[in-house]
Amino acid sequence: MRQLLALSILIITLPALAQTAGDYRSAASGNWNVLGTWETYDGANWVAASVTPTAANANVITVQSPHLVTNSASLTADQLIVAAGGTLAASSTLTIANGAGVDLEVSGTLIALGSSSVITLQAGTEFNVKSGGLFVHTGTSGTCVNNTSATVTVENGGRFLMQRPGATVPTATWSAGSTCEINYTNVSTSRPNGLGQVFANFHWNNTNQNAGNDLANTLTNVTGNLIVNAGPLVGLNEFKLYNASGSGNSYYSNVVVNAGRLNWASSGGPYVWTLRGNLEIKTGTAMDVSGSSSGSYTMFLDSGGVQNYTCAGANTATKLNWTITNGTTLNLNDDLPLTTAGRTLTANGIVNVNGKVVSTDLVAGTGTIRNQGGGNGILAVGAGNGNNTLDGTLALLDGAGGTLGLNKRGSGTLTISAPHTFGGGLTVSNGTVRVSNASGSGTGGGAVAVYGGTLAGDGIISGPVTVNSTLSPGASIGKLTINNTLTLGGNTLIEVDKANATNDQVVVTTVNYGGALTVADLSGGLIAGDSFTIFSAGSHTGDFGSIVGTPGPNLSWQFNPTNGVLSVVGTVVNPPTLLYSQAGGSLTLSWLEPGFKLQAQTNNLTTGISTNWNNYPDLSNPVNVTIDSANGAVFFRLAPQ
Repeated sequence: MRQLLALSILIITLPALAQTAGDYRSAASGNWNVLGTWETYDGANWVAASVTPTAANANVITVQSPHLVTNSASLTADQLIVAAGGTLAASSTLTIANGAGVDLEVSGTLIALGSSSVITLQAGTEFNVKSGGLFVHTGTSGTCVNNTSATVTVENGGRFLMQRPGATVPTATWSAGSTCEINYTNVSTSRPNGLGQVFANFHWNNTNQNAGNDLANTLTNVTGNLIVNAGPLVGLNEFKLYNASGSGNSYYSNVVVNAGRLNWASSGGPYVWTLRGNLEIKTGTAMDVSGSSSGSYTMFLDSGGVQNYTCAGANTATKLNWTITNGTTLNLNDDLPLTTAGRTLTANGIVNVNGKVVSTDLVAGTGTIRNQGGGNGILAVGAGNGNNTLDGTLALLDGAGGTLGLNKRGSGTLTISAPHTFGGGLTVSNGTVRVSNASGSGTGGGAVAVYGGTLAGDGIISGPVTVNSTLSPGASIGKLTINNTLTLGGNTLIEVDKANATNDQVVVTTVNYGGALTVADLSGGLIAGDSFTIFSAGSHTGDFGSIVGTPGPNLSWQFNPTNGVLSVVGTVVNPPTLLYSQAGGSLTLSWLEPGFKLQAQTNNLTTGISTNWNNYPDLSNPVNVTIDSANGAVFFRLAPQ
């Protein structure tokens, strides 16, 4: 078995070692046009070359390791191989002829140097940068490859390195695993040309960048890794993909910010960046969208697998919408902000919060947001004062070892019209949460805490509720059910409607009264003895500290915490005293008690007092009346305002 294996290996490797008379290889480092640089194969042995190789006199030409060969004069070659460890530095024009097989193959290093460092490919030629091979453009000419109809391929593991600012990336087929790297040797913000290709890996490694660099909508398709190293995070050393003039879709796999700032867009749009890998913002770096809030910018995840978001730096790209497609999972390793007004997290796939906080203005989708990975993850909505509805289309779930909590931020309204099972509770810090589910618990199984804004609605809540802001049961008039303990410390707003025989009501297991009760009478006509059951509680403690609002003149509200009944009671009013004084033809009327107005009627003495009382034009006190002897009799009284 060992002999057969050795024979098979020998049979496979022999062709790679076969030489042909007329082949050339480097014998030492040196200039191409120096004989001592080369040796040639005479059919039996390698011998010193008598002429330097060209396309006219040589078969395969190989630059071996560890040799460095330079060409200072123009030359033409074919079947040129730069072997692993070997280097060819072209300081003058190198023309590749179209001959048999691959015409230029680089497994070592090929460097385009000088002002005439154009590598000219004749029609039909093939130029391959192999795995481990490196093609470098560091000359002063803008174009390193003069190519009309040749084929350039950078294979898996092959790399192109541009060191000249503002030069042109050669048009090529960039195989999976290949890399195009931009690393200027001089301080510059010049934009490279030739970026409108489909790249595999693209590395922006511009450590000499001293300001922002705008690619102006040219780099749109990176199927591998997009690596950004834009220098120190000072002076807006940023790598900007899009500017004001562009719109459209772009495609990337993994995106990693190693240094500086990645700015997706400065304005314009609509832009959609399709991300099919991971996004990582490392320590000391930043990601931003500096365009106006009115622009449209969307991160679209559609790999059909798992994609990770990691941010150890600063994510100020709060103007991004994020969309996760069906079949795709977004894992959050850090908090994710989408807080600008109108920005939407659309989860048609799965968002794993993993104990982090995702803050968004709007939330939508037909998939799942869950806390998979321990701790209490948070979904915060309404951050930009937007309105949201959770109708059960989007599932909010706990995960293995962790709960999901819901936070309401901003001045908008969150309507919960379907039951949920997440266990991390609901926190309201601003705006209104309207619970209107008909079954289950709209807020899941956790506690509800209202620190700001309003909790309203006619739905069902199963967790304990604490209100230090406003509780407003009902949708207009309605009943809110809390199958747990309710603790009141803010303002409870209740509406009553005698004309329609209805009122707001809270049905609760246990209530701890406190704070203020504010009553709004919708229809009027209240009299002493009217009553409304506004709380139905199994048990209670405490009472309201005050009741705001009045049922009418000489009436007041009275609340009984034992049975939850709000009643109308009469109030005792001390009669006012009408004071008067006369000076000539003027009568001055005044009173000390507040809340009254002056009324009068003019009749003869036979008629006396009737019902035709008239208010004085204003509510001033005192009132000056001119005495008119033509009037038979004038009667005055004080009436409640």
